[in-house]
This record gives sequence, structure tokens and C-alpha cells, in this order.
Amino acid sequence: MSDLSDPRNTGSRPQDGTPVPSGPAVVPLTFEQQRYHAKINRAGWVHKNVRISFEISGGLDTSRLVEALDAFVRRHDALHMRLVSGPGGPRGQQAHPPGTDERSVTVQSVRAASAEQFARYASAVLSRDVVTEWADGSRPFALRLLSHGDDRHALLATFQNMVFDGRAHHLFAREVWRDYEALGRGETPPATAPSLAAAAIRQHAGATPERTVRARRDWSRRLAFEAANGWTRPAAAAGTEDGVVRIEFPAETVAPLRRLCERERCSLPQWVVASFARAAARAAGRDRLAVRTTVDTRSTRERDLVGMLAGSAPLALTGLDQRLPDVVDHVRGRLLDALRHQIMTPEDIADCTPEPVAGGPLRDGQQVIVHLRTFEGDYAATRETGPARITTDAYPLVRIGTTQDSALLLNCNAYRDRLFLGLRFDGATVGGPLARSILDAMATDVMNTVARAGAPASPRPDTNSDAEFRPAVPQVR
Repeated sequence: MSDLSDPRNTGSRPQDGTPVPSGPAVVPLTFEQQRYHAKINRAGWVHKNVRISFEISGGLDTSRLVEALDAFVRRHDALHMRLVSGPGGPRGQQAHPPGTDERSVTVQSVRAASAEQFARYASAVLSRDVVTEWADGSRPFALRLLSHGDDRHALLATFQNMVFDGRAHHLFAREVWRDYEALGRGETPPATAPSLAAAAIRQHAGATPERTVRARRDWSRRLAFEAANGWTRPAAAAGTEDGVVRIEFPAETVAPLRRLCERERCSLPQWVVASFARAAARAAGRDRLAVRTTVDTRSTRERDLVGMLAGSAPLALTGLDQRLPDVVDHVRGRLLDALRHQIMTPEDIADCTPEPVAGGPLRDGQQVIVHLRTFEGDYAATRETGPARITTDAYPLVRIGTTQDSALLLNCNAYRDRLFLGLRFDGATVGGPLARSILDAMATDVMNTVARAGAPASPRPDTNSDAEFRPAVPQVR
């Protein structure tokens, strides 16, 4: 093992016994951070940060919000990290906590002729921050609170992906507004949170030679399967422009679907991956398909950890022409196997990658990907906290576009009371009609599954816009 993970270099211990570095000890990058860094340094990759934004109208206590944001930054050590350079790339990361007088938030009063002009300015600032790279010595985030008068504000947050994954996105929105309301009641926000440094040390301490050998063997098998079972254009595909189709399932459908998943000992995201893989394979006239999806290696005690512990993993899925419950069981098993074997460096993966796809993923238009994000609590595009009304994701990016480099990319946003599915497709290898048929098949799966649970199902399709789903403002309880 690398001496970067030597517990003798660390100080205090949290409740689970994992050592936490005291002072600026160098700790290893998580395996997910290592793989992400290798990916973004490939030729052709364009830097893009995680973004979160809120439009706030009405009365806002700006000092209280700044205090809540500062508390978030100070308790999450991922936001204190700086990369430590080594030959060929970063050799680790170092926590540099903010000083007593350091300001985490930039507060700015904006002169604008109208609310629309203020919104355009906020979008331009957010767009600039989204593409700003992580400079040496700088913080891995930008937090800005813009105000236009006393009753219109924009909270703009961007984070470097290296320290901020999809789970962290949810935690930011939940914790900041929770703490804002707590401060209004005279309560003190939490001062501590699970540590990214401790999680990185835990990961590497568990990567024994025996486990690494097993992981390499498993990845070799899955990557070989992926090379042989990527997406190929089926005869039924009609060439169209690239696009996105989507569907929304409301509370009266999601609640019984969740209950049935619990009864059958699977999670809702596992069910979604199974239904999607089965529908995509059937649309292509196949019974096997390689699918890449999100695997989060946080332990139970690390659920509230901000950092990067979620990464992509290939799944080798077979028997996709079987009954949906059988496919769900199969997918659940493959996801658990992937979770056990995520202790892979970029070099390990390169060594295990078959020659035709060495150095990168399948060719453009061959990958099938599922991005999973789970949000605790109910969905709400807007919410109120005192006299303030909060709207999420109100500021679209300007002069920043996206390209379609996979055949199918399913974005799944799961809330306690709502399920959003958006399927991006490659026009040349899939086409709009085939993509729509895949989502229609998933809707049929939902209705049939919910009928087994004894409840009506009412999916609500929405195909009017190519915009991304708007994440909810978490309901604080």
C-alpha cells in the first residue's frame, strides 16, 4: 500500500475508527477521483463543473444565508482540498481549512434595468464559473449571492467535480436551506460532517492485494463483455436529429412502485436500470447489452459525505429477454458485484481493457449509460421559507452546449414522491422513434408493476422540451 494511506500519518478518529488527518497530511485520492482525473485529461475533454442555482424572491435574510453557506463549507473537508502534484498527475490531496476571517461567499449588489436583465447577468456569471478550471491554490468551489434590490436574489454555486459528485449535489441543497431555517430559529448549524479524507484512507486500506486481483479479474471480464456488446444500430432505427424524450411518474404511481420494490428487496434505481436495459435490448432485438451506470461506494455512515465516491461502472447484462422480475434480480446482482470491485485505478482499468478499446470507452454512439440521482424528500420546483420564495435551477447556461457521444443516456432523478426519466439519444444509431418506444416500454413496465401492487398508475409524458430536468428544492422537515 502507498504510504499516503498510512494511518500513522493521521490524528483523531471518527466513530467508525477510520483515521482523520490532523493538519495538512497528504491523503490519497479516492479511486473515483483518480478515474475522473484520468478521464478529464483525455484529448477532447472540455472542463465543466457541477452547478446549482436558486432564484430567491421576496424577503431574504442575506446575512443568515451567507452564514449557512459558510457553515456548509467549513464542515465538509472536501471543500478544503488542494491537489498535491506528482509525476504524471496528482499524487494525493491535502486539506487546507478556511481561516477564521476567510469569506466563503462573494456577495454582490447588481444594478439592472429589469428582472430579466438581472437574470441574464446571473446566467452569464454562472456560465463563466461552470467552465473555470481548478487553479493551483484556489478553492474547489465558487459561491455567489447576487442581489437586485431587496426582493430579488440569485444564489449561484459551482463545484469542481473532483470533490463533488451527484450525492453531494443533493446534500448541498438540503443542508444549506435546513441551516438557513435553523439559524432563523436561533439554532447553531452542525460543525462536523463525514470526512472525505477519512473515506479515501478507508478505501485504500481496504484495497488489499487479494481484493485488487479479484477486482482486476472482474473488470477484465466486464470490459471484454462491453467491447463485444456495445450498442449497434438496429434495422428498426430511423435516422433523426439527436434529441431527448422524457416521462414523469407522479406520487400516486411512485409510492406503490417503491412499496413493491421494498417487498421484492430491490431499490427503485435498480428497478429503473433493469427496466431500461430490458427495453433497450428488446428494441435492438437482443438479449444482452453492456450498460454503464453510477455506483456509489459510500458506507452507511458516509451518506452525508460531500466528495467524489460515486463513479461509473460497466455492467454485463444477459437474459434481458426474460420476465422483468428476473431481470431485476440479475441487475441487482451485477450492481452488487460492481460495488465490491470499484477499487480500480485508471492504470488498472487500462491494463484490463481489451485492445480494440484500449485508452478509452467504446466508440461514440456505442455506449449505453444510466445516470442515477436520488433525492431524499418530496419534489418541489419552488418552496417558501418565511417570506422568501425559492426556485431552483432558474438560470440557464449561455453559450455552452452539449454533444451526444453515447447511443443512449438515461438520466434518472428519483424523489420520494416523483420519478423523472429523460432519455438522450443519438440520432444516427438510435433515432427519435426508437428512443420513444424504449420509454414507452418502461412506462408499460411501471403500470404493470404498480398493478401488481394493487394501485393505479398514471405516468405523465412530457416531450415538449430538450431542457434538463429541474431539480427540486428539498423540503426541510
